[in-house]
Amino acid sequence: MLKFKYGARGAVETGAVEPITSRYSRLNLLFQGKMPFVNMMQQSRCPLTREGILNALFVLFDECNKPEMMRIKHAANFVKKYRDAVTELRELQPDAGDFEVRSVIGRGHFAEVQVVREKATGDVYAMKVMHKQALIAQDNVSHVPYRTGQDGAGG
Repeated sequence: MLKFKYGARGAVETGAVEPITSRYSRLNLLFQGKMPFVNMMQQSRCPLTREGILNALFVLFDECNKPEMMRIKHAANFVKKYRDAVTELRELQPDAGDFEVRSVIGRGHFAEVQVVREKATGDVYAMKVMHKQALIAQDNVSHVPYRTGQDGAGG
């Protein structure tokens, strides 16, 4: 819920208030992946990235789409309202099907690194494919990022 602060004659309280246009510009930079951070370490720990926000939306949608949640009116309305948009966003996300594996250049207990070629452009990348079950089985792993698609595929 939005709260507005009014003083005498409807004026905003005095103080350093950032204008709406400035906040809107910062929000646009965030969605474009251009949010200015003090250093790269701060950026890597910040969950407010384009991918982080999309993953949060996908998790929320998937949780609301469960049968037990669909009995709740607001969850069902959310799923109905955003189903098409979430489907389109998921289709825009890169996944393993967008690439052709050329070779494996590294293999470990939790993952392997593959040289892949993007089918549409021919661009070559290194792709790390995580073995989710091996990660989950380890006691010392406290968080496995939510990903959709096949094991280790982008989401």
